[in-house]
This record gives sequence, C-alpha cells and structure tokens, in this order.
Amino acid sequence: DAPVDFDPVAVLEENLGTGWEFTTRVVFDVPPAEVAPWIRPPMGRLEPLGDGCVLLGSTRNPDMYAQEWLAGVPFAFRIEGGKELRAAAAALAERFTAAVTDHDSASRTR
Repeated sequence: DAPVDFDPVAVLEENLGTGWEFTTRVVFDVPPAEVAPWIRPPMGRLEPLGDGCVLLGSTRNPDMYAQEWLAGVPFAFRIEGGKELRAAAAALAERFTAAVTDHDSASRTR
C-alpha cells in the first residue's frame, strides 16, 4: 500500500526532468523562491546555491529547452552544464540578435 500522503502525480513530475540524454545545469543569481514559479518539474530540480540557485536536469531536446523553457524565465542565468544546451542557447541568441540588427536602408523600404 502507498503511504497516505503519497502523490503519484507529484512523484511523476519530479522525475520527468531526469534521465534524458543531455544534462543541464543552469545557474541563477536570484533566490530559489523567486525562480521557482517559473520552473516546471520537467525542467529539472531547483536547488539553493549561495545567494542564488541552480537548476539541475536533463533533456532530450536542447533546442526546445532553450527556446520554450529558458527563454521564458525573466531572470538572468548562466548555462554551466550541457554543451548541447549551451549550443542551443547560442543559436537562439544569434537568431534573436539577427532579428534586431539594423539592415541597410534599402531593405527597409521594400
């Protein structure tokens, strides 16, 4: 029998952010209580780290993790782990930079 306070949905969600092919380690210089509302269980586990916190997890799709999850978090962060996630974030940053880069005036008048 399961314990009285057992929550199968919570246990499932808690484990959705682990065991995937690509590891992730994202550091925030903001306290966990401020970051937590922006973190969904499949993103990984949020732990205190000094005055900030670290998000530890894994993903099968680094592009989606960067574009859909991290891009929506309204705090600065550093991707310290997961070369695939770092590459996905760099590609996203390059794409967004190109989107706001001024082009020659001729292209603006078309």
